Amino acid sequence: MYIKSNISPSIIGGIVDSDNVKAYLANIESNYKARTKTYASTLIMKMRSSVYDGKKGIRQHIMEISHMAHQLKTMDMKISEAYLVHFILNLLNSDYDPFKIHYNTQREKWTIQSLSPTQWKRKSVKKPKGRNILTSSTSSTLRKGATRSTSPLEIIHTDICESFLVTFVDGFDSFITFTDNYSRYGYIYPISNRSESLEKFKLFKAEVENQHNAKIKIVRSDRGGEYYGKHAPFGQSPGPFAQYLQIHGIIAQYSMPREPQQNGVAERRNRTLMEMVRSMLSHSNLSNKLWIEALKTVAHILNRFPSKSVPKTPYELWTGRKPTLNYLKVWGCHAEAKLFNHQLKKLDPKTATKIFSESGVPILRFQSHKYLELRKKVKISCFYQSQAIAMSTDVTSASSKGNLQTRYQVVVAATSDMGIGKDGVLPWKLPSDLKFFKDITMTTSNPSKKNAVVMGRKTWESIPIQFRPLPGRLNIILTRSGSFDFATAENVVTCGSLDSALELLSTTPYCSTVEKIFVIGGGEVLRQSLNAPACEAIHLTDIESSIQCDTFIPPIDLSVFHPWYSSYPVVENSIRHSFITFVRVTKSIAEANDSSGKELTGNDSKKNKFEIENFSFLPKVIFQRHEEYQYLNLVQDIIRNGAKKNDRTGTGTTSKFGCQMRFNLRRSFPLLTTKRVFWRGVLEELLWFISGSTNAKVLREKGIHIWDGNASRQYLDSIGLSQREEGDLGPVYGFQWRHFGAEKVYIIDRYIDMHADYTGKGFDQLMDVINKIKNNPDVIRIILSAWNPTDLNKMALSPCHMFAQFYVENGELCQMYQRSADMGLGVPFNIASYSLLTCMIAQVCDLSPGDFVHVRGDAHLYRTHVQALEEQMPKQPKPFPILKINPLKKDIDSFVTSDFKLVRYDPHQKIEMKMAV
Repeated sequence: MYIKSNISPSIIGGIVDSDNVKAYLANIESNYKARTKTYASTLIMKMRSSVYDGKKGIRQHIMEISHMAHQLKTMDMKISEAYLVHFILNLLNSDYDPFKIHYNTQREKWTIQSLSPTQWKRKSVKKPKGRNILTSSTSSTLRKGATRSTSPLEIIHTDICESFLVTFVDGFDSFITFTDNYSRYGYIYPISNRSESLEKFKLFKAEVENQHNAKIKIVRSDRGGEYYGKHAPFGQSPGPFAQYLQIHGIIAQYSMPREPQQNGVAERRNRTLMEMVRSMLSHSNLSNKLWIEALKTVAHILNRFPSKSVPKTPYELWTGRKPTLNYLKVWGCHAEAKLFNHQLKKLDPKTATKIFSESGVPILRFQSHKYLELRKKVKISCFYQSQAIAMSTDVTSASSKGNLQTRYQVVVAATSDMGIGKDGVLPWKLPSDLKFFKDITMTTSNPSKKNAVVMGRKTWESIPIQFRPLPGRLNIILTRSGSFDFATAENVVTCGSLDSALELLSTTPYCSTVEKIFVIGGGEVLRQSLNAPACEAIHLTDIESSIQCDTFIPPIDLSVFHPWYSSYPVVENSIRHSFITFVRVTKSIAEANDSSGKELTGNDSKKNKFEIENFSFLPKVIFQRHEEYQYLNLVQDIIRNGAKKNDRTGTGTTSKFGCQMRFNLRRSFPLLTTKRVFWRGVLEELLWFISGSTNAKVLREKGIHIWDGNASRQYLDSIGLSQREEGDLGPVYGFQWRHFGAEKVYIIDRYIDMHADYTGKGFDQLMDVINKIKNNPDVIRIILSAWNPTDLNKMALSPCHMFAQFYVENGELCQMYQRSADMGLGVPFNIASYSLLTCMIAQVCDLSPGDFVHVRGDAHLYRTHVQALEEQMPKQPKPFPILKINPLKKDIDSFVTSDFKLVRYDPHQKIEMKMAV
């Protein structure tokens, strides 16, 4: 029959023959049942003889016994789990007797899963005789009744690992982990400050609760300030993280101080992560600045490989699916990455040699990966988000001849999502943009030289024929087409690539006739050049209006570039736009090595330091638009043309009347850079103003001495306030902001003292300003005044910055009038202080800061400051810093010093000036 013809002759001979199909199948069954019983007997004998000898891992031993029990189960010989636990314990040698006793004294039953190797610790570990043990070890603690969850999200362990000396290219220097107790599946989030822990937890919570359709029940952490709250004289009070857990019904479990083992899952996870990261970095030639890329890969691996604490992989327990590992590659290896270019020709290269850096998130059925760009240069340099990360391997290349250090600047107009065109043309018509482009690309400091503009072939063809070639500039067209006809040979050169164009411009005669190089498009050229190491500046026309595009470029890498100048937004042809110039402030490490003659590591650069100090490479028309030149030019004008006057201090001044400056707060913060401004003093004084205090001792206790001269005993006696306690400034600034007229509540026409409680007394101008901006922003009476004529004789110093007016238009604008402006010491302070106040009020009112307009009545220089200012004048400004404010703060009275952070404030050195009192 058919069945017999398909059975091997070596097997068919052992089966009793029959012509009946049913009978024949029954003979087969009975034959193999007998063999199954024999195999079962063999398994039972093997299990009984499998005494643990201590040579192989305990985990492997448990798995082998469990596997044999599972095989018996398939033969209808089921073994209960409780019996199997007893059986395994009895097979252990005498080294594990304490644990057998521990098991026998426990009330609850253990499961196979609870037989985790982390519990199988021997009482002592014998060192091999005649050898030194040089490896390090960590303390081990017997876990007594550790709580294990039975489903995902029941318990989440979290911890922060920080204090890296090497900052990641995106500015992160720490990371926070969230690990599920049940599956040991972990998430990591890079952070730059501990205060970001709540924000990252919200992201984690939103994702995992949505994916699992369950709620987080318990969060276990240490008792650090980021989790529980900050320490105060009366104890540790719950902070935002603890309050958030309470609001959402999540139980917070905190480990005891100096007992990290109570949150051992998170602590061990961080240790494992860092050990693997160190190993990966040490075995690759990549910079330590890529530690987060290594960290992401490590976390990806740990989630997909078995561990000692769970029976399956964390990925399988977390998702219910077995992980696929066939896509994993060695971190840091060379790889051929597929190029994304929808305009790729049939004979163009399909891949580019890059450095593999991270396994990404699966996209549909395909696994995505991240690569680091690999350039053919004298040294291999890999680029993450186009910031150079040096490798130590020297490589020679036939294409690396000539000077490839030629620098260029990019000129581009783009929407907020970096769209640059549609259907091959610009989807906007802005005469001011064309003028901006012309001013930048045509201006030269040397009349005998001209600039070069580099563009792709399609960009060249999009220029109206009557305007090409672009006059007064060398036009370089990138094309690989040998048949390309550019119609005229005058001021036009073709090259096959951007690298070949730069190499050509570094040779004679171009190196002596071309002053600056500008890359202007199109899409593929800009994608290649925008964030590359040779790009030293980006001149962006920022299209703020919503416009649909089909061609896009990468976002500007703000870890490398920093705003130099930003114009005020204007509307033209119904399109709101502004002009911004970004400058490169960090070098590639390879470049730094070449210039210093020694190898540079990530530890050599400080967080806020600019690696590039000289920005004179900018076109003069852009260089001089730095807003600090308003201040420098006014000081210079007062020195040269100011009127000599006497003043109340007897020092003497040189002054001008009626001066104005304007600062854009949208992208940077106007803290002067030609000398160091005391930022902490600016911040603490403004918070002191906002509190309504008149006590200078409050500032002095914080190390702020700017009011000491006016609050001294000698000075108060000299102005007729001898009855006033030292440090009592009277109803100055903040008092008028928060309690205007409050002294009349006590005794008419008499200010009490700095200790009196004025809570709820007088008129709160600051809250009135905020309420008007929130509820009636079009009103033109939003005024904050520190000038109260009836109180002037009670003040230790009459208000210099008298009042501010606020104006709402696409954000918030502020104009401050200052009757008396000390240009040397006071004005840099005042610019920063009222800019900060504008930013704070904007955040409280859910607006964005706009402009700060500073109007000065008597702008003067004390004669004792002139020499110091003349020292300051020749110094070149640096980019203004960026101000970051805690976004969670929405109450003007809730701000504290730690809510503010300056990013990249790298000024020139401090210049000493003595205050005239």
